[in-house]
Amino acid sequence: METPVLIADIQSQSGESAVISFHDVELCTKKCSSEILGYFHSSCSDETIDAKYGKAVYKGHKVAMRAAELINHRHTEATMIRVTDSGLVGGSPCEGPARIAEGITWFEKVRFDFCIPGLKRFALTSTNYLHFSSPMAQIVPDDFYKGEFTIITGMCLFSARILQSSIPQGGPIDIEKLQYAGPTLYEVEYIARSAPVIADFLALLSRTSTPHQDHGRQLNLCLDIPSFHYYQSIDQRLRDGYCTFQQALQWMEAVEKRHEQIAGVFRRYINYKLSQRDILTREFEVRVSPSADWVCCILRQFLVKGVLPSLDSILHSLSTYDPIWAGFFCLIPEKEKPHDFKSFGHLFYVFQVVRPALVESNNITRNNEKARSSSIARTALRRLLIGIDDGVERRIYSRAQKVLKRMNALSSKYPVTFSLLEVYLCRRVFISRNQSGSNLYLDDPSPERPTMGVCTRLPPSRDMSDEAHAGLSHKLDPFDVISKLYGSSAGAVLERLFSEVKLGSQNGPRTQQFKQLDVCIARGSIESRTLVDSAVNISDSCCQSSQ
Repeated sequence: METPVLIADIQSQSGESAVISFHDVELCTKKCSSEILGYFHSSCSDETIDAKYGKAVYKGHKVAMRAAELINHRHTEATMIRVTDSGLVGGSPCEGPARIAEGITWFEKVRFDFCIPGLKRFALTSTNYLHFSSPMAQIVPDDFYKGEFTIITGMCLFSARILQSSIPQGGPIDIEKLQYAGPTLYEVEYIARSAPVIADFLALLSRTSTPHQDHGRQLNLCLDIPSFHYYQSIDQRLRDGYCTFQQALQWMEAVEKRHEQIAGVFRRYINYKLSQRDILTREFEVRVSPSADWVCCILRQFLVKGVLPSLDSILHSLSTYDPIWAGFFCLIPEKEKPHDFKSFGHLFYVFQVVRPALVESNNITRNNEKARSSSIARTALRRLLIGIDDGVERRIYSRAQKVLKRMNALSSKYPVTFSLLEVYLCRRVFISRNQSGSNLYLDDPSPERPTMGVCTRLPPSRDMSDEAHAGLSHKLDPFDVISKLYGSSAGAVLERLFSEVKLGSQNGPRTQQFKQLDVCIARGSIESRTLVDSAVNISDSCCQSSQ
């Protein structure tokens, strides 16, 4: 019997504590009676779906089937991605920024099955709700398995609430709001939600049906975690006189420290998830926001000298330092080039998505000039990029698709054809039943801890906590929420990893219960799977399976 996938809803009213309730995604999101407004669970063959949803279901399912078909073409029955023909469809229930950014989306229920060599049973089944998107004409080329391919993902830091509290309007900045901020629910939940999917794809792409197909293959992972991107938040305060250059420098140092901490946790949790998928010794090239450190360095130099940073100076310095950025910048139409630090930060996100394509094309052109005129067919030089992200970041990937299209049209300068497959994660935490389409980053109650609410649709035996029936008195920290959504071991491992980078307690109950996990995480050993859960079938997305 499949363990149910859970979603959470946070209700918060002014002056009252936030309350979080947990719901079975299939049982509690039925059409016309969904706990989450604008979303409902459905079969892709349901002919009663309203037209505005039906179009999203049809297109989303078609792309998911195509992606699964072509990826599975290079794999054995032991490692497969399986489309289930059911899923969750929806978006913001009302017109506005959220609907414009994400639209109506079909999240296909997808299973990744991994088998232990020599056994006829699955060692791990990872179930996720995913939306696949890519121009159908170029989605996952049939010969994508040759050479390199790269997975790109990213996340934000802190939460909007905590960032805004450190730079209040019309008042002095409060650096301690960042320096002493514990792990936010957004940060912990995004890592818990995305890392298993990233590990699924890395593990799937690392396995081929015959040994010779793996020759020369390299898997790359780019974690795009912001740092200098937040300078635009402090820049105006500095210009308005609400902080000194020294305070702005300290504020940016707090952001950079958080960048390093979150990157460390993210990388180690992905490694932990890879160990559960029998990926033990394979080397993955992992990069964290290439060239972002250089921009941070230039900003610090301005602030140390007591000079307001100049965008033009930074763009010029970056182009001199990084020829890959210089080549990318030439592909951007004049009207789309950045005019302030906010638009610069957004363009840099786009740069990180297409950077692997620019790097490989540059290397081939520089090291093998014969590639331009050789008899090798251009179709033999095809690569796959996979972006795994939240739907709110769709605009970044849409711009990246346009840049790749420009590159692919200039075959003499860019001898490799790149395809970008966009994979968007379904939201697992909603705000106020999704009334306004808000997301966890914008309305994370952290540092406030929500109390446990009751899902009235689940019988008491299915409810997630005895405390919920005892007067909503139990306060849940981020790791409690993760334990209920993704399994107790997910909460334990993440709590431990956050504590090791000096974020969170090192002596929580979950850390004591799973103390042995430290050794397994450090070794990257498959022992972690058998230690955490003795069951053969483990589902990454399920609440009760220890991962």
